[in-house]
Amino acid sequence: MHKIIAFIPARKGSKGLKNKNFRKINGKSLLEITINSAKKVKIIDNIYISTDSRLYESKAKKLGVKSFGLRKKKLSGDFVSTYVVLNDFLNIYKKKFKILPEIVLTLQPTSPLRTHKHINESLKLFLKNKSADSLVSCVEVPHNFNPFSQFRLDNKIFPRLFLGKNFKPIRRQDKKILFSRNGAIYITRINKRNKFIFGGKQITYLMKAFNSIDINTEEDLNIAKKLI
Repeated sequence: MHKIIAFIPARKGSKGLKNKNFRKINGKSLLEITINSAKKVKIIDNIYISTDSRLYESKAKKLGVKSFGLRKKKLSGDFVSTYVVLNDFLNIYKKKFKILPEIVLTLQPTSPLRTHKHINESLKLFLKNKSADSLVSCVEVPHNFNPFSQFRLDNKIFPRLFLGKNFKPIRRQDKKILFSRNGAIYITRINKRNKFIFGGKQITYLMKAFNSIDINTEEDLNIAKKLI
């Protein structure tokens, strides 16, 4: 039975960038790039896709990815969380195999510069931490995006410090180093059926900004093409 599986959520609908999971970089779709990276990680027992697109499903199957059929329509909307989709997948998985996988890696196709090396390193890190419930990949927040540098606009003209009037901008070197989820890798221990994809006793896998681009717009895609 599959102890470690990769789970690729790839619905066809997208408001920011139409059909983004099938947009191409160097002749390969974002979906294909993610599948190929996951296939190179030897400790992953199997790869599954959850999609509402027959085109996505067909392409994934040709690359050796498993599918339980197209995703339910109610799970394909803009406001459906990845956790809900994963939970539905796990319910189907358990009905089919009478058991659950121990570990699931959720790999979104919108991270084309995340390589098999990142997936492999993060998984090995997670396996070393036996008590960890989850792992999330992160990137260092640029100093100009630090909360102490943030403003909000009144009437789209007058800036006010986001943290309030009692805070003042501080020098770059005095700001605390912060990190943010980059959406590239989520690892979840499933044996407890935790109500999250990341949470509980969570550990972090740090990635460089170069590898952390998340494709949501045409501009993101063009940047990724230049970087890759």
